[in-house]
Amino acid sequence: GATDIAITPDGSSVFFVALTQVDAGMFNGPDGGLVTIGYLYRWRGDTGLTIMTQFQTPTNSTIGLRSKIAADNSNVYFEDGASGSILLLAVDAPSGTPPTVLSQGHGRSIYELFVDDDRVYFTVDTATPGGYYQIYSVSKCGGAETIHTAAGGLPWNYVAAGLMTDSQFIYWGASSSVYRVAK
Repeated sequence: GATDIAITPDGSSVFFVALTQVDAGMFNGPDGGLVTIGYLYRWRGDTGLTIMTQFQTPTNSTIGLRSKIAADNSNVYFEDGASGSILLLAVDAPSGTPPTVLSQGHGRSIYELFVDDDRVYFTVDTATPGGYYQIYSVSKCGGAETIHTAAGGLPWNYVAAGLMTDSQFIYWGASSSVYRVAK
């Protein structure tokens, strides 16, 4: 089904990703196996609903059918729904344009996704017993990821929800409190 939505700051476009599992035989894979197919949709008042791109996610995913998404006035950034990779597509890209991989996945679910003027911020489940998360960021131009949380990550009850930034800090809410860490 449909996942989170993203609206460009100028309000001109609304985006969402829908993921579905289909028989791998439909995509030249082994019969009887499943693959996850994702569709990035854009809605604009002047053109209506458009499928921007279709993508196939890794077949051995342990991540559910969901995808985090964020947008600025130039690009839409979204999770592939399986490996935790962050994909990028221009908001005005023609239908059928393949997305660019901005950040290779960690093989784990992205919990939150947020963009500011320069970077894409996201939280990833570390797969550590007890449920720990890390806050990462990557430049909108790509490159190496930055880890913003201490080694081992944040306990599940401090997991970043509602990431926001200012010029110096990353903020998030958890356990009825607001936390911050330097960018």
